[in-house]
Amino acid sequence: ARNLNRDPHDQTQRGDIDGVPGLVIEVKNQHRYDIPAWLRQTQEESGGYEPLLIVKPNGVAHVGDWWAIQNVTDWFGLYRDANP
Repeated sequence: ARNLNRDPHDQTQRGDIDGVPGLVIEVKNQHRYDIPAWLRQTQEESGGYEPLLIVKPNGVAHVGDWWAIQNVTDWFGLYRDANP
């Protein structure tokens, strides 16, 4: 579910996509990539949830081909939760 009612001035809202328990998902569609800054933003907005950055590569329309980016620590957190 997409967060269509997001107020860009409300600092309490987390991520761009709602409805995925345990995750804060930030989506970027920019001509120029700034993955380190975007990943930092996603982590800062995570509020204790696992941060996930989704990047739409230039010229790629199919969502299944977009990039899912996390740092290794966050990825292992998801892995541990999925494999108790």
